Amino acid sequence: MNRRQAGPVRLPFVMLAWILCLLPGLPFQQSRPVAAPAWHNEPLEALIERSKAAGKPVLIDFGARWCAPCRELELRVFPDPQVADLLARFVCARYDVDAEPGKGLAQRFRVGTLPRLVFLDPDGAPRDALTGLHEPTALAEVLARIARDEATIGDRRRAIAREPQDLGARADLVRHLRAFGERDAAARELALLRELDRDGGSLALRRLLFEEALEPLQREVDCAPLRAFLAVERHRELLHEGWRTIAAAERLWAQRKRDEHDEPGRLHHTVLAYDAERRAWPHTPDAQRVALGGPLAWELYERRAELPQEFTVFALGVAREVVAASERDPHGPDPNLLDTLACLLHANGDVSGALAAVRRCIGLAPDEPLYRERLREFGG
Repeated sequence: MNRRQAGPVRLPFVMLAWILCLLPGLPFQQSRPVAAPAWHNEPLEALIERSKAAGKPVLIDFGARWCAPCRELELRVFPDPQVADLLARFVCARYDVDAEPGKGLAQRFRVGTLPRLVFLDPDGAPRDALTGLHEPTALAEVLARIARDEATIGDRRRAIAREPQDLGARADLVRHLRAFGERDAAARELALLRELDRDGGSLALRRLLFEEALEPLQREVDCAPLRAFLAVERHRELLHEGWRTIAAAERLWAQRKRDEHDEPGRLHHTVLAYDAERRAWPHTPDAQRVALGGPLAWELYERRAELPQEFTVFALGVAREVVAASERDPHGPDPNLLDTLACLLHANGDVSGALAAVRRCIGLAPDEPLYRERLREFGG
């Protein structure tokens, strides 16, 4: 039986529009309008009364006319539907830090960098704080958490009430109070933590002290406090993190000296950077040794002409470790890591070992011309 070819099915326009609205993610999806929040500018006491009456926490947006990120937060981020919807859970206020009452409130809440969002409980107690410009999705996640009173200052106080001996919870509270600007309250909580940790050796307390030692690096490249801290530290994760932080800071100094055409200064800070990497290496977590060790060994090989020979010897040890770890991989050893090992063996005078490593590279990746070039370079 001959069948006539069917033409396209035509749906009425109203039905088609209704279907498209039900499909998520399509550009025709109808979005629910979100009412813009009311932004108040009254004295804090009146704002707290408004918050109590509404049963909502307070969100204070500190900004200034000259602050471009503040304007972007106000004009682009806050009106975003996913953010505006969450702002309805707060009593919102906006203050200019250059005019009263914002100027006085900025001093009261120790506002430094702008933009700065300060969150208060309905009774005016500190809840949380956020600094800088954040994209809508990230800000919406933070607003939702703070609206739930989760991982806030009050939430951490409740955790301590449940477990008074929990050093980690107390350290988190200190950290949160510092971030809010409540330095006196943070000092009191730190004193309580020290009473519980009489020998001062807990990771919770040591990390707080570690963060204090990091503060000078946030203002200027001053590694001395962090070096002093690491000289007596015993926790591996802090030693690894601390020495790698110093390495990054010394690299920054080296770049500055390069820009200033100060070659002796550049070389001095380059050596200090790799010395810090060498100190960090024994404390590197096992899961990160291949990912960090491979590039480090290769960097040291490429810079061997300007660095003391001891760094080339150190790099060889790193390469041996990462190749040994690579050998345990289900897919077999990584020929690139073997090539790094070959180069460092050659740089340390082990020509036969270098040739053997390159031949393994060729066996693993016979179509890679670099390894055959390397074989000729090493005299094989």
